[in-house]
Amino acid sequence: MLSGTLFHKDVSIYSLFEELADKLNQKIEKRERLVKASRDVTYQSKKAIYLLHRAADEDLFSICSSAKEQLENIRQLICKLLLPELSAEEYFRFHSVFTIALQEYTEARLFLSYLSEGRALTLDEINAEISQQWQSLLENSEEEVIDLVIHFISVQDYILGMIDVSGELMRYCINCSSRNESKKAFEVESFLRQLSAEIKYLAVYMSHSNDNLENKLQAMRINVQKVENACYQLYVRHMEFHSKQDE
Repeated sequence: MLSGTLFHKDVSIYSLFEELADKLNQKIEKRERLVKASRDVTYQSKKAIYLLHRAADEDLFSICSSAKEQLENIRQLICKLLLPELSAEEYFRFHSVFTIALQEYTEARLFLSYLSEGRALTLDEINAEISQQWQSLLENSEEEVIDLVIHFISVQDYILGMIDVSGELMRYCINCSSRNESKKAFEVESFLRQLSAEIKYLAVYMSHSNDNLENKLQAMRINVQKVENACYQLYVRHMEFHSKQDE
């Protein structure tokens, strides 16, 4: 009788361990899928940024149009590969896995919005585009747009992506100043200084939750200084040119 009871307990424990092993394997497989999807989103976002830098040498409208198509494809990747893998609870559990991808996408989208509209899109506007993409994929489905989709890119992802775009604006400004396009260069300088001031204010509310924030803020300060130096040199060249003409 006793041996039968022990055998029954052993079977129950074995079944429990099998169930736990299955859950662990599912979690590992989900993480691997999220890692792969994040790499795809990051890679495609970087390609869009590289394309946008060609706007300094080529037709701005055509470059922005091509970049918009690329970013729409990236949103499809997000909706097909990332969103279906996550529940509200899993979003926070796995957020560290895909946050870099969302920051890179945000950086690309903000860079495009500056070049095409002269402004930075808000977090709500960026998330609204993802929600619209999700809705278009669910046209023949009874599923609804859940809260996770509406707020998929977090405030932290948005701020860190906005900090990163300062580097792209710095490169764009220096390219413009090297071709003596003073109007574009000074517009970037003004926009970047305003952006920097607002980010410093917002970053206060997340300084306790991100160890990499201070490094990114320092990089942004350096980017602002480089832009200011480039614009100053451009101004000096213009003054020297006009003074020689007056002579």
